[in-house]
Amino acid sequence: MSDCVCPSCGQPLPPELIVESLLTLTAARPKSERVAERRGELWAQVAVYLAAHPDASANAVHAEVGGRRQDVLRAVREVRSRFLDAGNHPYEGTP
Repeated sequence: MSDCVCPSCGQPLPPELIVESLLTLTAARPKSERVAERRGELWAQVAVYLAAHPDASANAVHAEVGGRRQDVLRAVREVRSRFLDAGNHPYEGTP
């Protein structure tokens, strides 16, 4: 660890800082994983709400679910297009 130096100033780094940095790096997840997890959670919330309220507007879903409006509206479009094939009423007309 004595070979570790600051890339900016060239001063040796204290071992405590090196260990703390390594622990932080190993505990951190890539941003793409965190984003995918949040997106999945949002889609699940949107899907549950739309299952209970199939006639709800995207704005009503946003008001209930909360979060960033743009993300919620995108999730509503995606959930409806992927899982609710016939728009708001996927089972309409089926026996």
